[in-house]
Amino acid sequence: MRRPPPPGRSRGRLVSWPLYRLLLALALAAVLLAVLLVQQLDLPSQPSQVLTFSGDRAANQAAQFLSLKGGRAPGRERSGTWQRSDAS
Repeated sequence: MRRPPPPGRSRGRLVSWPLYRLLLALALAAVLLAVLLVQQLDLPSQPSQVLTFSGDRAANQAAQFLSLKGGRAPGRERSGTWQRSDAS
């Protein structure tokens, strides 16, 4: 448990209130400058190529990737790793 400071002696402040006000003014000035200096935002153009997604193809590629040597295919043990023994 923490004891209170002795009478006549108070804990010093880490940062003074005028410094907080200065930091607030600097932050507001940065935001104000950002708002005033931005002239016009241009939206990116639409892509000319339409992207397609095939769930079957993605599943086949994932299965092929997992079946590679060192992969984590179902039913396959990882070699070279620590394995827990169930012997008590």
